[in-house]
Amino acid sequence: MLRVKLVLSDLHIGMGATDPEGRRNEYEDFVQDERLIEFLEYYRTAEYLDAEVEVVLNGDVLEQLQPCEGEERPDHVTERTAVERTKRIVAGHPALFDALAQFARQPSKRISIVIGNHDPAYVWEGVQKVLRDRISSDLVFHTDPYRFDGVHIEHGHQHEAANRVEPDQIFLTRRLNEPILYLPWGTQFVIFFLNRLKHRYPYVDKVRPFRRFLRWCLFYDFWLLMKMGFFLMIFFFRGFFRRHPQMRTHFRQMIRILREAAVFPTLDRAAEEILARDASIHTVVFGHTHGAKVRQFAPGKDYVNTGTWNTLTSLEVGSLGTRTRLTYAKIVLGVGQPRTELRVWFGRGRVNELFDAAA
Repeated sequence: MLRVKLVLSDLHIGMGATDPEGRRNEYEDFVQDERLIEFLEYYRTAEYLDAEVEVVLNGDVLEQLQPCEGEERPDHVTERTAVERTKRIVAGHPALFDALAQFARQPSKRISIVIGNHDPAYVWEGVQKVLRDRISSDLVFHTDPYRFDGVHIEHGHQHEAANRVEPDQIFLTRRLNEPILYLPWGTQFVIFFLNRLKHRYPYVDKVRPFRRFLRWCLFYDFWLLMKMGFFLMIFFFRGFFRRHPQMRTHFRQMIRILREAAVFPTLDRAAEEILARDASIHTVVFGHTHGAKVRQFAPGKDYVNTGTWNTLTSLEVGSLGTRTRLTYAKIVLGVGQPRTELRVWFGRGRVNELFDAAA
């Protein structure tokens, strides 16, 4: 029987295009509802009607770091606040969640969710219940890497010091009325730095490479550069003097984060280490970086990054401009040797196009 795994990541589905008052939601990054609905319909019907198809949503699928109106402490993520954010995301994309539910109801079709650094609240049972009630009671959540048939799937943030969460440090309880999620430095950076900028400059986290964006600001938007510097100073000051001792950023920790960020600008080395360490693994699939790529380290040892469905702006000469590439990994099992391909979704007429880094 044909078995297919479809891996998507970094959709960053937020609370909808408008807020409860009908105003434009500047924090919403996902605008591909119709394309994703079409994608799900294609892989549950026609030639895939009788196939065993699993959609693996590999981290940062829900944007659970968006601020909710009225929240006093966005860094204090309790089960109650996490459930409320998840309900707002579901309500903001009704047609898309209808399509997910329809897919999951189809015989031999299922959906799995892997935790990411922008949707860490899957660890709460209340959040899982909201999504199971809306999509399927058979919805599977993976808080550890998802492995099958020699394939290793994880979001990838655990390989960065800035975003890593230790298994024994998921929740904080000391000096608190109720447990909260431990949010690493990178997550707090999104909450207290990027979110403040995105309210006025929605594109600020979508420009690559960021160092060239800073140079551009120096000449064309010096006021934005000054704002970023001011907010960054506030963020660092807040990090060193947080009231909760377990949430403070210590100097040694900061040095380690900055050193690792300089040495490991991509997840290539992490993928190579997994493939070298475990002989049973032939393919590693990551997301997180928003950069779609395919790389072979040795014969039969492949790395695939599924990229993002969000719009990105490149300042590199070879890829200058703004574009959206709906990339996903297609893993075919049960027919000959396992095969993993990085594909680009264009629609029913061109679904078989492979990813081309130069396109």
